[in-house]
Amino acid sequence: MKKGKSRIIKPNLVWYKKISLKYNLSTHCPFANVNRCPIYFISFANLKFLGATGLDKEEEKKILEYWKKNELFPKMREEEPSVYSGGDGDYVYGMGKWFGIENFCPEVTGKYFGLFATVISQYVDELDVDNAQRYLT
Repeated sequence: MKKGKSRIIKPNLVWYKKISLKYNLSTHCPFANVNRCPIYFISFANLKFLGATGLDKEEEKKILEYWKKNELFPKMREEEPSVYSGGDGDYVYGMGKWFGIENFCPEVTGKYFGLFATVISQYVDELDVDNAQRYLT
C-alpha cells in the first residue's frame, strides 16, 4: 500500500462474499442457526434488547439450557455476545437506546445491520466523532 493511502473496508455482504470466494469458503457459516452454534444463539437472543421481537421465552430457555451443557458455550461472561445500553445512547435503526454490541456473531450482525462484524458501537459524543474523523482522513 502506498504511503498516505488508507484502505477503507466496509464489511457488507459484497465484501463478505468476495472474501469467501477468495478463500474458497461457503458464503455463509453453516453453523449460523440457534441450534448449531452458541454464539449465534446468544447473539440472536440479544436482538430483543435492540428492539427485535425476540425468541419465545420457553423456546429460548430450552435452547439456553442445551447450550449451557455444551463445551462450546462461553465459559466467561466477557466472552458472551453483549449489548451495552443506557446513558444518552441514540436510537439506532429505530431499535431503542444502545451504544454498542460486542462478541456478536458476524452472521447475525450481517443479517440485521448489514455489516459482518463482531463489534458495532457508537461514539460517546461529538468530540469522539471529530477525533475519529480526523484520524480516518
